[in-house]
Amino acid sequence: MKVFDGITLYTTAEVAEQLGVSVQLVRKLMREGKIKGRKIGNAWYIPAEAVKSYLTTGEGYDN
Repeated sequence: MKVFDGITLYTTAEVAEQLGVSVQLVRKLMREGKIKGRKIGNAWYIPAEAVKSYLTTGEGYDN
């Protein structure tokens, strides 16, 4: 987890752990636009608000 300008950012691995899914699934959700993320340097980061938004939309993902 990183905090940049007051925004909490998680790596794809951290989000995968929080959601109980694989990193590959988190990346797929990002590609599909269901979770917003941004590449900084050579790593992808996902704002905490994007994770919260995904969880509160009611869009469960059955894997």
